[in-house]
Amino acid sequence: MDENDRLLAISRVNSLRFRRRSRRKSSASNEISYHMDVLVCEPISIHRYRVSKDLESLGCSVVSVGAGDELISRATSGVKVDLIITALKIPKLGAVDIVRLLKHTNGANCMTPVVAITNYYQEAMNGNVFDDVIEKPVVFDQLRKVIAKYALEKVQHQEDTIISDSDLES
Repeated sequence: MDENDRLLAISRVNSLRFRRRSRRKSSASNEISYHMDVLVCEPISIHRYRVSKDLESLGCSVVSVGAGDELISRATSGVKVDLIITALKIPKLGAVDIVRLLKHTNGANCMTPVVAITNYYQEAMNGNVFDDVIEKPVVFDQLRKVIAKYALEKVQHQEDTIISDSDLES
């Protein structure tokens, strides 16, 4: 089994876990669930855990990594994710360079939006590679707004694709 098959299998398992968890939740809940696949890269384990749990509570399937080389391997593996969230300061490799690398490839995630989570807001903005920047400490409402924005873009893109496919048939 090669690396791509392994990552696809992990993605399927995570989707099944998400579906099981979502069935357990009360149907009377007024919370909106955003069905997005998110790749999180955060070198500090407690921050990674907190962001992952918050994303899961919003209905996202999350794959989290702790290093830049793991981010590169997951993002270039051929498994499409809906959003990449990364810390700006990553040991050994800088997030700005990683995002530039991802955007200049022809991989499945070359067009995937990338959000930085950082204490260095201005530095992240000056990098001109991130689609959004969230300042630490991450507040749940900020995270929800960013997820809602990209979930809406995902749905609009899917609708455009459906319309253009049906237009081709007529």
